[in-house]
Amino acid sequence: MLNILIVENSIMFSTWLKARLKIIEGINITGIISDYESALETVLKEPPQLLILDLEIEGGNGLDILKAIKNRKLKTTIIIFTNHNIYKNQCLQLNADYFFDKSNDFEEMIFTIKKLVGEKSN
Repeated sequence: MLNILIVENSIMFSTWLKARLKIIEGINITGIISDYESALETVLKEPPQLLILDLEIEGGNGLDILKAIKNRKLKTTIIIFTNHNIYKNQCLQLNADYFFDKSNDFEEMIFTIKKLVGEKSN
């Protein structure tokens, strides 16, 4: 079972994303968080195996969460899922595992998550 935490500012979008992910066998969505403080606290206290992270979140910036995870060398796979492509190079330089554009890369992200679930079960 792959434990996934979603950090997403839009409740409507995160609800839709959760519904799409729940149909993938081998996934456990541990939570949906929309604000920076709660997200950072949760990630540092109970690091998920996979974090789907938007960059624009209430009260802060997803880049800071990415930095905190990487600075602490947590074993969390990080998918940046945002509409802000201007940050792609910065996210990859900060060692985000994947970067997907919300408008264009949804199916590619789903394919990647299915692949990660398969790798986890092997």
